[in-house]
Amino acid sequence: MSMAKPNDYLSGTYVSFAKAATTSARLNAPSLAPYFVYTYLPHQSMESMDDGLAAWLRSSGTRVVTWRLSFWDDIPPKVRTSRQGHVNVGAFGRLDIPLIVSTVLHDELEARGLSRKFVLYTDADVMFARDWPAHAQLFKCSHCFRGWPHPQCCRHALAPDEPDVFLAGTEVFAIWGLNSGVMLMNVDTMLRDRQALLDFANAKQWKFMMYDQGLLESFYRQRQRSLKNLTDYVSRGNHAWDSFDDSLYNARGFMRFNDNQLHVHPPIAWHWHGFKPYDVECWLSLMRRGAWDLQGDIRTLVRDSKRLGCRGLLNSRMAFPDCSLLLYLQLLAHYHRLLSIAHTLPAVNT
Repeated sequence: MSMAKPNDYLSGTYVSFAKAATTSARLNAPSLAPYFVYTYLPHQSMESMDDGLAAWLRSSGTRVVTWRLSFWDDIPPKVRTSRQGHVNVGAFGRLDIPLIVSTVLHDELEARGLSRKFVLYTDADVMFARDWPAHAQLFKCSHCFRGWPHPQCCRHALAPDEPDVFLAGTEVFAIWGLNSGVMLMNVDTMLRDRQALLDFANAKQWKFMMYDQGLLESFYRQRQRSLKNLTDYVSRGNHAWDSFDDSLYNARGFMRFNDNQLHVHPPIAWHWHGFKPYDVECWLSLMRRGAWDLQGDIRTLVRDSKRLGCRGLLNSRMAFPDCSLLLYLQLLAHYHRLLSIAHTLPAVNT
């Protein structure tokens, strides 16, 4: 997991996300060894001892790696200071994960018997509902219709030497796009590609939709176009990374699930991608005030909630069936429960 050290209100909201994510991993995914890359801006002191989140993470059994982006000077000032720029400094930290694993953590991971070839990265706003499977029990998608992952084409076992680059889900805001919120990284490959990736970003002046996510998607799409194996090109959906079933590894509350899917193949990880807990709390406030007519179309209510003080955000490609509202309320209840438990962890571990 990677996150920027909070420097404003927006980035501060991620502290609770990180605590809920870490608590869910400790409770529901015991096979994972939690590491947290805490990314600092140049003006922030890494010697400060008053960081409550870092202290809490350590007390909960998480290894905290304090870090400054190795390529900070490459990022144009306009990108650094753009809207949500500070939050994305933490997200940009995922690009340094292969470097961190191969240098700072190399000996430590070997001593702990942990993999240095494949590492799981997640954004701070996830919740683990079940344990992360062993490598041999992971699945990837292959030969999906038009490259779009679907449970029916996403039950192909991952080979011991896969993924070739990384395994990740899809971005709902851009058809066939990449969502980098949950990634199983091939450290050696991404380290090999690292300089070419940064050179590519510099050539494009770091102008990518969705920041680092857009960079990864653009770079590995153009790398895939150079492959001579047309069959491999088509089977992966015209990109160099491998896709997984979002409903298993990167579930979102707005998704449309197949009948009984949540019972037969329940998600391993939920991702507050798009709508955050504070969005659901805003909807809940509208319901309590009687501002929503729940007999109407739920999707329309959410879309138009911006006029009533919420964020709206509903994209045309976001399914958001009627049951999504109930699902989000249940996820919010779990989120608050995780935060309640998180507050007890330091006392338990000290």
